[in-house]
Amino acid sequence: MIGTVLALVLSAAAARGSLVDQLAANRTDLSVRSRLVGPGAEVLAKATEGAAFVFLGEDHGVSQVAELATALHAMLQPQGFDTLALEVGPYTARELNAVLRRPDAVQSHAAFLKDHPLSTAFYDTREEFEFLRAAAKASGNKLRIIGFDQELMGNGKALLEAVREQELPPQIATRVGELLTAEQDALADAKGAGRPDLLYMMTAPLQELLDFQSALKQARLDSTPIDNLLASRAIYQEFSRNGYASNVQRSLLMRQYFTAAGGAEPGRKVLLKAGGEHAFKGLNPLRNRDLGNFVAELAEGLQQRSVHILMFAAAGQQLTFAGAGKPMRPMPINVAAKDSPLPSVKPLLQVAAKHPLTWSLFDLRPLRSNFRSLGAVTPEMEKILYGFEFVIVVPKGAASHEIVAEQQ
Repeated sequence: MIGTVLALVLSAAAARGSLVDQLAANRTDLSVRSRLVGPGAEVLAKATEGAAFVFLGEDHGVSQVAELATALHAMLQPQGFDTLALEVGPYTARELNAVLRRPDAVQSHAAFLKDHPLSTAFYDTREEFEFLRAAAKASGNKLRIIGFDQELMGNGKALLEAVREQELPPQIATRVGELLTAEQDALADAKGAGRPDLLYMMTAPLQELLDFQSALKQARLDSTPIDNLLASRAIYQEFSRNGYASNVQRSLLMRQYFTAAGGAEPGRKVLLKAGGEHAFKGLNPLRNRDLGNFVAELAEGLQQRSVHILMFAAAGQQLTFAGAGKPMRPMPINVAAKDSPLPSVKPLLQVAAKHPLTWSLFDLRPLRSNFRSLGAVTPEMEKILYGFEFVIVVPKGAASHEIVAEQQ
């Protein structure tokens, strides 16, 4: 009897096919023509209907990511998705919220970036800022941007300026001016050497920052900008010693910032957008429980749903950091790169390669209950199968364009 049952199970598994076969069976075409089109668009629309959170995990610096984000928000916004949660710091998000409400948003943003170099991650490119402008147009005054990440290493100037917005006693106002001068000196050093680790956030004497933080608190002033600067500095410094501990520290900060900004409020619908590692449900490849897992658990606790999408390009180019004070540059998408997601997703690439003229949308949900029938699956691929509902593969990526570079 047992042998008969086992034979039936094995026969059914064989009929379902291997991992590649199952991926092919659950793949559809997806395109963007100012909106999502193709069979994949219908799949995504149905899957996201009624969701509380949609999390787009991306490979940075690829222009098609912004195209997808724009069309995805346009599809979701009528359901109440007027909050964007982005991989930027809270004060960077504050600046983005403000600049998008100005009639000269493009020029104002370019001017801010020129005056605050190395302050804004990802949204210093034309394509990503156009995504935000499209979202602002769709949501109007209801749009709210949440910054859930640490502040970028070069954002010391903006944080000190935020302190200066308060009515400061003369001695503290003088001190802020001195710190801003030191910040500009550090920026010049960083640009001259091409080294971001020489920026003020990293090189300012720690005790000097702690004393300033204490002085603000004692004067009953808002010390949050310096609190955030110190939190970011600690994460960067820990990364040079212990990458795992730094990533855990960063993911905890992300959850705290997201919650403090109201991202977890019942009834709020949020489109989140960040690097793929942050969007995973469960234990991610960095071996920590990141923001993606947090919103998944949160949604289930509220008897709601989250939908997680991973997107990357199989080939082509992406924009990459080239050093402090240097224009970012397009580089070939490299499977062998240390942080490349491509080696772990070979089955997806194998199927997508048969459809070189369109994006491939893979629905991973049907594969989960039949996991044991899929044959040998790498641990990395297993994480993706359970960490995301969908994967989007772009056949050939195009590099984003840096806004600052266009102004020079």
